[in-house]
Amino acid sequence: MSQEQMEAAMATSQPLQKMQEAMAEYRATWEREKAALERECRTLAEERRALQAARATLTVERAAWLREVAGVERMVVKPAEVVVLDVGGTRCTTTRRTLTAVADSMLAAMFCGRHDARMRKDAEGRVVI
Repeated sequence: MSQEQMEAAMATSQPLQKMQEAMAEYRATWEREKAALERECRTLAEERRALQAARATLTVERAAWLREVAGVERMVVKPAEVVVLDVGGTRCTTTRRTLTAVADSMLAAMFCGRHDARMRKDAEGRVVI
C-alpha cells in the first residue's frame, strides 16, 4: 500500500473513529441514565408499598374510631331524651331510655312517646307521677 493510499484510508477512518467514540459515549450516558431510572423506579415502588401499608393501617384505625364514636354517641344523652319528673314532690332527672327499659311496664307505656301530650306536668314542666 502506498503512502498516499495509507493517508487516504486514515483520512476516511478518522470521521468513522470519531463517530464510534461519540456512539460509545452516548451508550455510556444511556446506560447511566437507565440505571438511575431503574433505581428511581425501585425507590418509588418501595414508597408505594409503604404508603399502601400506611393506608391499610389508617383504614383499620378509622373504622375503629368510627365504632368508638358511634358507641359514645349512643351513650350521650340528647336533650330530647332527658325527662324531669316530680315524684311525690321530689324532683328527679332521668332519660326516656331508662324509663322505657322494661318493655311491658307502666313507665314504658307512659314514656314511649305516644302519650306525651296527655302527661300531667307541674308549673316547671316536670312530669308528675
